[in-house]
Amino acid sequence: MIKKHVLLTIALIAILFSAQAQDCDGRYLEEIFDNVDVSTVVYSDVTGFTMDIYQPAGDEDIEERPLILFAHGGSFSAGTPQTQTMISMCTAFAKRGYVAASYQYSLTNAINLLDSVFMINHVMKAVADGKSAVRYFRKDYEENNNTYRIDSEQIFVGGNSAGAILAMHLAYLQYDEAPDYIQTAIDANGGIEGNAGNDGYSSDVKGVVNLAGGLNQLSFIDPNDVPVVSFHGDADEVVPYDCNSVFWGTLGNNLVNICGSGTMQPVLDYNGVPNSLTTYPGADHVPWESSPGIYEEIHTTASAFLYDYIECESTISSIETLEDMFVSAYPNPAQNNIYLQWNGDRHENVNIQLVNNLGQVLYINNGNSSSIQQIEAAGLPRGVYSLIIRTEKSQLINKILLD
Repeated sequence: MIKKHVLLTIALIAILFSAQAQDCDGRYLEEIFDNVDVSTVVYSDVTGFTMDIYQPAGDEDIEERPLILFAHGGSFSAGTPQTQTMISMCTAFAKRGYVAASYQYSLTNAINLLDSVFMINHVMKAVADGKSAVRYFRKDYEENNNTYRIDSEQIFVGGNSAGAILAMHLAYLQYDEAPDYIQTAIDANGGIEGNAGNDGYSSDVKGVVNLAGGLNQLSFIDPNDVPVVSFHGDADEVVPYDCNSVFWGTLGNNLVNICGSGTMQPVLDYNGVPNSLTTYPGADHVPWESSPGIYEEIHTTASAFLYDYIECESTISSIETLEDMFVSAYPNPAQNNIYLQWNGDRHENVNIQLVNNLGQVLYINNGNSSSIQQIEAAGLPRGVYSLIIRTEKSQLINKILLD
C-alpha cells in the first residue's frame, strides 16, 4: 500500500545543478570570447596579497558567472600569479565565459623544503591564503553588489604543482580527518578556515583542476568530496605520481609525503567521487610547461569535465510546489526509496535528479513521466537532499530528507 505523501513548498531556484539537464549553448565549454580583461586587486587586508582577475571582454549577457581560482607552482618558495601556466589557464577559462583569477599566496625559503614539519605548517598557511581568496569573492558578492558578477554557488579552484597541492587540500582536507601533526599546523594558522582575512564567509568550492598535485594522505578522500580533474606525468620526480616524498627523484625520501594523481584516482573511484585523470606516460614534472601544445588539451579536457557541474541560466519558468507540477514525492522523510507519482498530464523529456549539499548529482534519470517512478536511495548517507524535476515547460527543486 502506498504511504501518504508529504508535500513541501520551497523557495524557487531558477537554475539546475547540472548542465546534463540544461544546455549552456557552448558557453563554459568552448572559447566564445576573443579577448579578456585583466585587473589586479588586493584580496586580503591581512597579508596584502593580490590577485589578477580575468573576465571575458564584452560579456554583458549573463548576470552571474562561475568563478575559478588558480594557484601557481614553485615549490611553495617561488612563482607568481603571472606565470605562463596561470596566464594560459585563466585566459582559456575566461574566454569560455568564466571569471578566472590567479592569486598570490605565502612563500618560504627553498632551504625550508628540507624540514618536513616546517613545510607542513607552511602549506597550511598557503591553504589559508587560498581560502581567503575564495572568501574575497563571496564577501564582494554580499557587500559590494557583486563587482565581478560571479555566481557565489559556483566557485572552483585549481593549481599547478605546489598550487595544485594547495588547491587539493583546500577542497579536500577536513580538520577531523587530519592526523595530529596536520591538526597542529592547522591550529597554528588560525584553524581550518585560516587567518588570512575575509572572515565570516564560506570557502567551500564545487570542484578542482589538479595539474600535477596531490594530497598528503589518501584518507582525506571521502564520498562527499567535490569532483576533480587531474593531469600528471607518471615519471614525475618532483610531485610523485604515486605516494612518495616530494623531490623523491633528486633529494631523497625524507621530505613531505604526497600521494599524487595516479594513486588518488582509484581511491576517488572507490568513494564514488567524480574524477578524470590524464596521464602523460614517461613525462616528468609539469610537461605542459616544456610542451606548450599540451595546454590546449588541458583547457579542453578540464572545461569539458567541469561543464557537467555548471548551472546555466534558465529560460524555463520555475514553479513553487510539487502539487503545482501535478506530481507527488513520498515518503518524506525517506529511508530507502523515494517515489514520484504523476497525477496530471504526462510529459516528454522529464529530467529528475537527486543532489547532495555539495552539488553532486547522485541520481539522474531522463525519460518520459510515468504514473509512478522510483528513486533508489538506500545506499546514500542520511541528510537533506535536493530533488530536482524539470519538464519541457517548468522546473522546481524540492527538499527531501533521508532519515
